[in-house]
Amino acid sequence: MQAAKIKTKNEFSVFRIGEEIMKKLASLLLTVLMICTMIPLSALPAFAEDTGGFTWPFGKGAGTAENPYTISSYNQLKRLADDVNGGADVTGIYFKLTQSTAFNLFTPIGTKDHPFKGHFDGGGNIVLIRMDKPDKNYLGLFGCAEGAEIKNVYWQGTVAGHNYIGGICGYCKDTTITNCGYKTIGNIDGSVTGSGSTDGKSCYIGGICGCMINGEISDCFMNGNVINNITVNNGTTISI
Repeated sequence: MQAAKIKTKNEFSVFRIGEEIMKKLASLLLTVLMICTMIPLSALPAFAEDTGGFTWPFGKGAGTAENPYTISSYNQLKRLADDVNGGADVTGIYFKLTQSTAFNLFTPIGTKDHPFKGHFDGGGNIVLIRMDKPDKNYLGLFGCAEGAEIKNVYWQGTVAGHNYIGGICGYCKDTTITNCGYKTIGNIDGSVTGSGSTDGKSCYIGGICGCMINGEISDCFMNGNVINNITVNNGTTISI
């Protein structure tokens, strides 16, 4: 028969210390769980996979229809143009402009190789545009858009280019443009000018959209001049 082992004073001290540590850890874990349950899901950051790997470094939002990424300054709008033009995939991602821009936008959003494929809600705000690039194609607030939605945005200024020129979008495919137009500044109307034709034929320009393929434009307007400079074979330029 083995004799019962009697715990020494030191063993009892180690046991009590271990027990106290476990109690404190359990209490800490319970506190963390309680805090987490108090945080609304809308306050948590969106995971990259929710928007196909695209992340928006400014403002608020998650890029969804219910919680779009917000754009509140010229710099943020320019960043969207740089990202899209650089190849960022914004397919199905939602953006909303929350205030009018204070500076002229010189860079269109979307190119022929990297069109804008997201959803853009201007929130009824105005974007200042100043594009004077006679040798460039695909100009407008959006240079190229494909499978996109553009709505509730207005522009002021001038757009002049070579071909596929529009106030809202230069070239659109499978895209809808709704409730957009030019807001007159005092007595000054806007202008859209194209000069892409060298064979006597018209180039693609428009106050709202230069060229639309399989899309829809509704409830839009243009206050200003749309000028099509046609150069015929003898070098004469005719403005229409």
